[in-house]
Amino acid sequence: MAEMTRDFNSLFYVTELLASEVHTGEATEADGDAKRTCGCRGGAFLVNVPVFDDDATINLTFQHSPDNSNWYDLTPIDYSSADIDIVESAELAEDNVVIFSCDELYEGGYVRVQWQVTPDTKDTCEFGVLFVGFRAINRPIFNKWALGELYVVDEVVQNAGFYFKCILAFGRALAEAEVEAGTSVSEPGVGGSTGTYWEIYKGEEIT
Repeated sequence: MAEMTRDFNSLFYVTELLASEVHTGEATEADGDAKRTCGCRGGAFLVNVPVFDDDATINLTFQHSPDNSNWYDLTPIDYSSADIDIVESAELAEDNVVIFSCDELYEGGYVRVQWQVTPDTKDTCEFGVLFVGFRAINRPIFNKWALGELYVVDEVVQNAGFYFKCILAFGRALAEAEVEAGTSVSEPGVGGSTGTYWEIYKGEEIT
């Protein structure tokens, strides 16, 4: 899995789920290689179909799992089912790519795609599937410590005039307890235990 680009509070990843080549018949579970989402909360499946076999149908089922063991179908946004049929008459986007956006992923979980070509006698249909995932979190500039949010590794926040990157995930229970106690030990750059949870990010002061 390769990191595509990076900016404050936004991470993007791309990984190949299915190589772009001729696929025939029906996939086994092993053919739908599982790939980690690396903390992505949403993303898209990019299906590249450079060659269609006449009268063939590509049947795809997108799935996700929190642990690479228990799998659940993942319905793309604006679709009614996780089972997708692509036919030659479908309008493909530029470069013969179909994009299926998704959300409700498990942070740190896995995704895969199951496939089948019907009828299984079709042997020249070429296609592949990429997963592009993102974690995009918009945060206001902090004037005081957070109110019960979940903070994940590599997330970047602003506080006390600096950028800080999370190095140890923590969430609602700790943040709310600190707010109630008035201790704020994990507040970036301010709390007594800030170094446990955060490191300075680039060391650049906000101007």
